[in-house]
Amino acid sequence: MPAFNLKPKNGANFVIHSVGPRLLEGSRGDTDLLRSAYQSIVAVCNQLNLGTITVPSISREIYRYPLTEAAEIAISILAERSKTKRNYVLVCFDQITTEAYQSAIASNPAVP
Repeated sequence: MPAFNLKPKNGANFVIHSVGPRLLEGSRGDTDLLRSAYQSIVAVCNQLNLGTITVPSISREIYRYPLTEAAEIAISILAERSKTKRNYVLVCFDQITTEAYQSAIASNPAVP
């Protein structure tokens, strides 16, 4: 999807929207749904041959997905599914989220 008026402000060419699962009562395939959300992002980036993308922590906060698991899923999909060398900017809104993503990056052998 075109980035509308974002390019003059921050250089964005596209906005890729992906919705993750909302954790309510127990698991209903939530892990697969979250993995699928990130896989969709990577698939579009591969198709458009995008070099740098900014990715939020999907399904966190009001969607209540467990932070450590969410970070591990995000990092594994972003690292393993990209067909080209790509720069990811991971958006973490607080220190605890930043630390969870740093830990997931450090423990994933697919991350260069």
